[in-house]
Amino acid sequence: MMMNKFFSTILILLTATVAVNAQQRNVHQCLTDFYTEQAIAAHPEYKIEMDRMNEQLKAMASAHYKTNGTVYIVPIVFHVFHKNGKENISREQILDQIRILNEDYRKTAGTPGGSSTNPIAADCEIEFRLANRDPSGNCFDGINRIYDTNGLGNNADDAVKGLVSSLWRGGKYFNVYVVSNIKDTDSDPNTTTLGYAQFPNTGSTLTRGVVMRSDYVGTIGTSSKTKGGRVLTHEVGHCFGLYHTFQSGCFGGDQVADTPPVADQNFGACTPSKNSCTNDSPDLPDMLENYMDYTDGDCQNIFTTGQKTRMRSMISTYYTTLVSASNLAATGVENYTAPASTNVPPVTQDFETATANNFTLSGGWSIENLTGNAYGWRVTDSAKFNGNKSIYLPSYTHPTSLTRYTYNIYSPSYNLSMMTSAYFNFAVSCAQRITTLSDSLRVFVSTDCGKSWTTIFKEGANVLSNNGVVSSSVFVPASKSQWKTFTLDLASYRTSNVRIRIEFFYYRGNNLYLDDLNISSQMLSSVQQSEWVNGVSLYPNPATQSAKVDFTLLNKQSVKAELVNMMGQHFGTLNLGELAQGEHSFNTDQLHQGTLPEGVYLVKITAGGRQHVLKLIISR
Repeated sequence: MMMNKFFSTILILLTATVAVNAQQRNVHQCLTDFYTEQAIAAHPEYKIEMDRMNEQLKAMASAHYKTNGTVYIVPIVFHVFHKNGKENISREQILDQIRILNEDYRKTAGTPGGSSTNPIAADCEIEFRLANRDPSGNCFDGINRIYDTNGLGNNADDAVKGLVSSLWRGGKYFNVYVVSNIKDTDSDPNTTTLGYAQFPNTGSTLTRGVVMRSDYVGTIGTSSKTKGGRVLTHEVGHCFGLYHTFQSGCFGGDQVADTPPVADQNFGACTPSKNSCTNDSPDLPDMLENYMDYTDGDCQNIFTTGQKTRMRSMISTYYTTLVSASNLAATGVENYTAPASTNVPPVTQDFETATANNFTLSGGWSIENLTGNAYGWRVTDSAKFNGNKSIYLPSYTHPTSLTRYTYNIYSPSYNLSMMTSAYFNFAVSCAQRITTLSDSLRVFVSTDCGKSWTTIFKEGANVLSNNGVVSSSVFVPASKSQWKTFTLDLASYRTSNVRIRIEFFYYRGNNLYLDDLNISSQMLSSVQQSEWVNGVSLYPNPATQSAKVDFTLLNKQSVKAELVNMMGQHFGTLNLGELAQGEHSFNTDQLHQGTLPEGVYLVKITAGGRQHVLKLIISR
């Protein structure tokens, strides 16, 4: 685990020395002296304020001050500095980090954060939620992606905070600045800094928050489970006033009465136990599993009751605006309603104003390439449906080791509430590499600023390609005849805040191109999706006994399925009942009893008098 060192005044900086020998584990070092000297020399008043608050908290603790009973909700924003590389981490990776934060700070049962059996292990009653409104009240997903033109996210320090508008840094949001790597100050080329934070009673409100490496956010994506995802748990503890458990050694202390003194930072596993200080009474072993030590993240599992009291007292003193009811509403984390968009269709994204081989779109549209831009969406001038450009996914050159990765295109919010009819039109050109492997494309719609998404389209390359093109070489459409257009009915989503998300799912296929993304009252395609279902698939096929059927309902329907053979003989019916809009599935063995003879069967899915038929082959 890697965590920051306390600088008794302003910043806590965590460093890890990466061993030259790969057989050695990382060793963590603290730069407390450097930052302490810098802070006190520039602002002696910081030390005075910290000492004053520590004395006040001691008095509150001795008076058995109680802070529990109210859950503090913290609106959090991740500012991701990137150059369209792997440091531009996915929303899923950030959500994974939020999960870990909440498990740790809420001591959630059944999670590592809730696994401690220590009687003083505490639910800190602090919960983190991604903000849903930006400082202007607009639709927001909690992630502010910043193209790092000046390279400040590489070898980063506090200068990156200045790249973020002060509107974000005025106390309404808890800010996490995600960078490629962090500047070290000890001239050791083998040292790697993982994150640092600012205490609440030092420095300006404008510079509060955490700076951390992108590859230590969460446990998925560019991070990993072995990293534990607890760099941020540790750093947030500093932001809320916690010192390291080993602060100033056996005769110093972290200003918390129920954490045993620790002589020095601990590393590695939380076992076997050790007792580095014997001057406490009762004499207790080091609390290796405490989030504020440097032990491995996958064995840490405790904030104590005393640490909870200290953090909550700091919040009630220094973060009153952040956790206030009015701010929770303003940032969209409580009593949320999506703001009405001022963007009114018709609108077309034709990629004509974008630069070829670039990853930035106009008109508020954006790209999310989860493995970095080397394999993700990019604008091209080598193919088009109309005009001179399109956007494509180079699936042909995509590494097969990254199978099942997804890449997204997001629209801004649009107001469809005044439209009598609304459609999403788009043109696509693609090919399969071989018929047994197929990439797929899904379209989602959101009416709540992107907090939740509903699938309205799901098809594989075998359906998307015009005339079922299969190519073992790199596919580039040579003419308009190799494009196919689709129209999706948005009648059920005519609200004042609608967003579209297009997701490409890689499965070892060939290149896919998109053009002329259009939202209007006109159907621009002769290929309309079924009025009630799409994305229907049956697999495996052939099957030895049973196959799975997936389908997506475009609106609420009463659905039934039946199984017949090619002679019309009926084998069984499954009444699925009234199903909500969205994705559903069933297994074909739910349609019959016993073992099906080898042969060809038809699976019929029916709703409202309309039917979709699939062929099933049973072969052993």
